[in-house]
Amino acid sequence: MLQYSQGIVDTVAKDSLVDIFPWLQHFPNEDLRMLRSCVSIRDKLLQKKYDEHKANFSENIQRDLLDALLRAKYSSENNNTSTQDVGLTDDHLLMTVGDIFGAGVETTTTVLKWAVLYLIHHPQVQRKIQEELDTNIGMDRHPQVSDRANLPYLEATIKEVLRIRPVSPLLIPHVALSDASIGEYFVQKGTRVIINLWSLHHDENEWKNPEVFNPEIHSGSACWSASAQAAGQIRSCSSTPEISSHCQVQDRLGKEGTDPRV
Repeated sequence: MLQYSQGIVDTVAKDSLVDIFPWLQHFPNEDLRMLRSCVSIRDKLLQKKYDEHKANFSENIQRDLLDALLRAKYSSENNNTSTQDVGLTDDHLLMTVGDIFGAGVETTTTVLKWAVLYLIHHPQVQRKIQEELDTNIGMDRHPQVSDRANLPYLEATIKEVLRIRPVSPLLIPHVALSDASIGEYFVQKGTRVIINLWSLHHDENEWKNPEVFNPEIHSGSACWSASAQAAGQIRSCSSTPEISSHCQVQDRLGKEGTDPRV
C-alpha cells in the first residue's frame, strides 16, 4: 500500500514528457516503469479483496461498497440483464473500487498536510473554525456529514486549501473522445489535453490576491466568474471554481479522465 501511494505521488503528480509526446512511452522511462508497477500493485490488491468478498458474500449483510456493487451485479444476473449493458462486469466493479481507492488515499493525505500547514500559519482561521464547530456541534457528539451545511467557514477553508495548493497542479491528462470546442478553441478527437489547474487557481483576473490564503473569498462565491461563463458558455452550478473547471473540460471532451500513460 505504501509503495503504491508513494509511487503515484512520484509519477502522476509531476510533469512527464510522455504526456506531451506519447511516442516516448516506447523508450526506457523510469517514471513510466514505476507507474506501471504501481498500477500492477493496485490491481493485485483490488483483485485479492474482490475475490475475498465474492467468496464471503451474503445477501443479508452489506459490509461496504464492494458488497453493494456485488449485490447489484448478482441482482442484474438474476433478472437476466446483461452486466455489460449496466456496467457491472468484474472489470467495471474493480475499476470503480479502484477509482474510489485512489481518490481516497494520497489526495486526502496531501490535502490534510497542506491544511495543517496553513492552519499553523493562520491561527485566526483555526479559532474561527473552532468557534463554528463549538457553536454548531458542541462537545457531546462527533461531527456528521449532515453538519457540513452548518459549517460554512470550515467548508470555505477546505476549498481554499484545494485552491491554493491543488493536489495535482496539472491534473490527470485527458483525451478528447470526440471533436469538441471550449470557448474559442477547437479540440480534435484524440487530442491529449493537459489542464493547468494551478494557473486557473492563481489567475489574478479571477481571484483577488491569489497567492494569499484567505477562506473568505469562497463565502457565497458563484461557480464561475462572468468572464468564464461568457467565454465558454458553460452551465452554472453550485460547486466551486476548482471543481467546476475540471467539470467544464470533462463535459466538453466526453467525460474522459484517464491517464494515457498507463
